[in-house]
Amino acid sequence: GGWFLKHCHGAQGKSVRYFPRGEKAALLAHLRGMRNPTADYVVQAEVPPLLINGCKFCLRQHVLYVARGGSVSGFAHTDVVVLFHSAPYDPSAIGCVAAHVQQLGKAHPPPVLLRDLPLPAPPEGGAEQALPPLPTQLEDLARGALQLLHAAVRRQGWGGQQTMQ
Repeated sequence: GGWFLKHCHGAQGKSVRYFPRGEKAALLAHLRGMRNPTADYVVQAEVPPLLINGCKFCLRQHVLYVARGGSVSGFAHTDVVVLFHSAPYDPSAIGCVAAHVQQLGKAHPPPVLLRDLPLPAPPEGGAEQALPPLPTQLEDLARGALQLLHAAVRRQGWGGQQTMQ
């Protein structure tokens, strides 16, 4: 896959640049031409995407972290929102940034709840069976974020426990 150059503060996908696999030199030249790329930008390698109906997508799960009385708790919403890219994924369509970046493009399909999405069953004996179910993966991500938050709270001297519900 290629490379994504992303602003570290997000910027709603407007600052994302995609560099195809063979254009690593162009990425490096672009970085050299920037004022302070290491302070403001992140380079991310593209991984083969999981597609639904030919489109990339992102998942959004809302988690509320509460620091109170020396402890940190996390509360994960059970609904997970699926946001589809506005253009079908085509790795050779370098100029179509909307196929690579979720926030860009026009005519986005409406968001869908993950539980309402008709997903095909994985093939019998396929590699997908080795993966934990998606809600488990999301819960693990939320727990990881809780651990990072707890470490930050401890560094500030606020102490406390961590729990996840």
